[in-house]
Amino acid sequence: MRDKFKSCTLLRITSDRVRLICEGLLGMVQIDASTVTKDSVVPLQGIYIWRFKADGRPAYIGVGLGKKGLQQRIVEQHLRASYNKSVFRKAIEKEACIGPSQESVRFIRSHFTLAVIPCPEDSPAIVDAAEALLIAAINPRYNKTKDNNRQYIKPDRAKNPSGI
Repeated sequence: MRDKFKSCTLLRITSDRVRLICEGLLGMVQIDASTVTKDSVVPLQGIYIWRFKADGRPAYIGVGLGKKGLQQRIVEQHLRASYNKSVFRKAIEKEACIGPSQESVRFIRSHFTLAVIPCPEDSPAIVDAAEALLIAAINPRYNKTKDNNRQYIKPDRAKNPSGI
């Protein structure tokens, strides 16, 4: 009985933290993508959302969990022309019929805003859970989701969600 109570308490604490991260990201002030630089994005793990400038609709939600976290993911991947593995950029290139590299980076900078929530104290599994919940609830245009026959949970972390 005691283990069941402890598990329920841990689940409640975890779900409360995921909810706070989600609410924080959705309420965060957006910055114009044209102003995003290496110095304006923290090198901590966290979650981010790209929105369309025109109407504020969510376009893409992602996480930065590596050594340089958000800075690595946003500045060194999404906004670096020589990086060609950005799912966000590839989706934009396909839909807008634009070429890779600098053309797609210019498109992002001119058509989107960005908000980030650093989560340095949370486990990667908590940050992933917040991302999965937001993607499932909001269905941003450029995220790969189950609704369009693609999976959004990262297989490498889905197998071992340590930290929850």
